[in-house]
Amino acid sequence: MRNVVRIAVFLLVVLLQIPAPSAINAPADVEPLTNQYYLPKVIELIEGAKTSINVIMYSMVWYDKYPDSPSNKLIKLLCDASKRKINVTVILNRDKKNDSETQKNKTAAEKFQKAGVKVIYDSLEQTTHAKILIIDRRFVVIGSFNWSYYSLEKNNETAVVVDSTEIAEYFLKYFNSIAVRGFSVQHPE
Repeated sequence: MRNVVRIAVFLLVVLLQIPAPSAINAPADVEPLTNQYYLPKVIELIEGAKTSINVIMYSMVWYDKYPDSPSNKLIKLLCDASKRKINVTVILNRDKKNDSETQKNKTAAEKFQKAGVKVIYDSLEQTTHAKILIIDRRFVVIGSFNWSYYSLEKNNETAVVVDSTEIAEYFLKYFNSIAVRGFSVQHPE
């Protein structure tokens, strides 16, 4: 009986610590994106950025053999934005076992570092499977797209672009909650 009480108390404590999701009642324009419509829209948003770009990505792949691949284009655009003095920060997933996805993310991170993009790896204690872009604290692109060949060229994928400062602020808080627990990669000297 004591074990049942201990488990019940433990579960109660855990459940009380999880913040309830809150609905955001904010005006927003929402544009759905599927398959081939994602890349041109994201390119447009990155090229039009004026102050900041925050990205959370589970998998971001740089292809040395395919310099014009869609993911390479997006990575280059973020590097170019940084050179235009846009504040660009990217959070990438990494795993304890240092798997192939982590290695791919490290290759992308090296490209970012050379261009002055701030790179943060998530905490090893939790997988970051999110795929989010927040641009100018106004636009949020959220969906299933990784930045890889299959995701951008072959898979059926979906996303939405949300034009709302309130929604952007919500996801910036989420971004920062991951960043604060992560590991910031130092820029090469």
